[in-house]
Order: sequence, then C-alpha cells, then structure tokens
Amino acid sequence: MNYTIYPKPLSGVISAPSSKSIMHRVLICASFSKGNTIIENPLFSYDTVYTMNALESIGVTFKKEGDKLIVIPPKIYKFNNNIIECGNSGSTARFLIPLFTSLFTNVVFRGEKRLIERLDTSDLTELPAEILINEQTINIANINNINNVTIHNKNTSQLISGLLFLIAIVYQKGTLHLITPDDTLDPYIELTMDVLSNF
Repeated sequence: MNYTIYPKPLSGVISAPSSKSIMHRVLICASFSKGNTIIENPLFSYDTVYTMNALESIGVTFKKEGDKLIVIPPKIYKFNNNIIECGNSGSTARFLIPLFTSLFTNVVFRGEKRLIERLDTSDLTELPAEILINEQTINIANINNINNVTIHNKNTSQLISGLLFLIAIVYQKGTLHLITPDDTLDPYIELTMDVLSNF
C-alpha cells in the first residue's frame, strides 16, 4: 500500500501539560496574596493535593470552576489543626516547614516513614529551631531569626525555596545566605524566585 504525503503548514492550538513544580509554588503564593487568584489548567496530583490540604488547614479556600481553580485567601489565617499531613510529598513538607512553623507554634508534619527518612537531612537541622524527628512525624517549635539565615545547598533546593517563601510572605525583606559548592544557582530556586516575582 502506497501513501502520498502532501506537506502543509501546521496550524491549531495545543495545551502544554501543567507543571507540578509550578503548581506547588503558585498555590502557596496565591494563598498569601491580596485578593483571589485564578489558576487556569491546574494540576491535581498526589503531591499538589497534599499542599492544597495543608493550605486549607489554615483557612485557604479552593473552588473548582471547569478547568480553573480559584484560590481564596482567608481574612485571618488560623490553624485548624497543628498536624500537617504530607503523605510522601517532600515538596509539601519542605516548602511549608519554614512558613508554617514561623506563623504558628508547635507544628507537626506527618508523613510516610520513607518521607521522614528523606527529610532527616543536614539542611533541615540548619534551621534555627527545635526539631524532633520521629518515625512518622517531625515536630518543629521555637523557630526564630529566620529572616536572616545561612543554609548549605547540599541536599535539596526545596527547603531553600521554602525559606524564600517565608522571607517574601512573612517578612517582606530578609537575607538568605546560600552556600553552594560551585556558586551556581539551582534552576528550581530560580523557578521559585520567578513565581514570587510574578506575584
């Protein structure tokens, strides 16, 4: 069987797949913005749903309308439960640990055993706080002076992004001293700064 192919200019519209990395960051920024945010083509994945649930626990409201998600920040942020369920989402935990533990007292992050093992790293212990790690929970209390902190970029960029969220959202101004082996900036940190800049 023979086929004849006739070249023709391409036309039409395609939708790029949503990014989980961007979705986490947009959810957090939108939850602390002035006014509502409309997210088009949102990504609902295992990890991002845990982040949404954590943000709902402090009063953020999410409304689904077709292929859009409306993020409605509360007038007053109030912790309904001091336990944040993270499942196996390292992004949820690392992004929110600096932010939540600065806004509220005695926050407990709970997750699968594998997640807790992944979180038990030296960058977490560099935070100026009391940290108690158990088999399924991380208890964090008395965090302070975190608007001027030094951290090594040895394990993951996610906790550094969490510190950037904290400095931008809570303090509005601060200094993050990042020690890297070769003076290069992780692309995911640049992504966080880009989302923060857009908000």
